[in-house]
Amino acid sequence: MNSYRILPLVALVAASITGLAAEKTYKVGAGPPSQQIATIESVTDFETFTGTTHKVSGTVKFDKAKRTMTGKIIVDVASIKTGIDMRNEHMRGPMWMNAEKFKSITFVATKSKHVKGNDWDVTGKFTMHGVTKTITVRTTIKDRNESEASRKAGFKGDVLQLKVKFKIKLSDYGVMIPKMAAAKVNDEVTISVTTYSQTG
Repeated sequence: MNSYRILPLVALVAASITGLAAEKTYKVGAGPPSQQIATIESVTDFETFTGTTHKVSGTVKFDKAKRTMTGKIIVDVASIKTGIDMRNEHMRGPMWMNAEKFKSITFVATKSKHVKGNDWDVTGKFTMHGVTKTITVRTTIKDRNESEASRKAGFKGDVLQLKVKFKIKLSDYGVMIPKMAAAKVNDEVTISVTTYSQTG
């Protein structure tokens, strides 16, 4: 094979490798509700409850070759449901999460460090109830190229799964528990988020 035939082949291979290694932008919340979920769980000696919402949106940029991930995840506060209507109203009210004033909980990822396998430590600005703090959370990141299976599952383009679970103290974010509810709501709660985002 002469050089005139080899050069185009080399260029094609190089372009393919570059395309695979390039940073990709994934849209969170572009698909059906089943592709994203966020929960907040409180456990005390007398009561346990979990608030759940599928209204999670945002954008994630991921470069597997350079091992970088940045982005913003947004959780709609008013849509969180705990299974009891009255408790939902109290939680959204001004004495608790004040959903009318603070409409969303956000996490803006600014730095990431690969740990092993699909595990990463992601650092960023976590904002809730109008208070922002820098936190680092262990995150599971799985990327999948577009395939027949992903298209059948309803995805457009490549797919990125993010899964994170961490604890915070409500009081650190200005959410104070009334005395009458102190035995039923823990100051320390567990937040979990799982999303399946797509490039298409």
